[in-house]
Amino acid sequence: MTVKETAPRYALKKKVFTYQDYLNLPADDSHYQLIRGELVMTPAPKIVHQRVKHALISPVSAQRSGEVFGAPCDVYLDEYNVLHPIYSSLPKKIKK
Repeated sequence: MTVKETAPRYALKKKVFTYQDYLNLPADDSHYQLIRGELVMTPAPKIVHQRVKHALISPVSAQRSGEVFGAPCDVYLDEYNVLHPIYSSLPKKIKK
């Protein structure tokens, strides 16, 4: 006699993080991003990252074509997506 036993599949439900959850994180030296409701820890950028960042920021600053912001700077896209880009820039308003 053979007995087959089938165990039910248990799916672990992942917590979906929101912007409010993100804001409630403890203040420490960790760098977090919120991507599609998932909390993602990203390491600090390496030296080569810093060099690339400087190379990208310099032309924008020199031309005064807008404002440049370096990390950490939250870029809020929606309730479930908050990013920390290496840098972000805001162009000057176009005059009509």
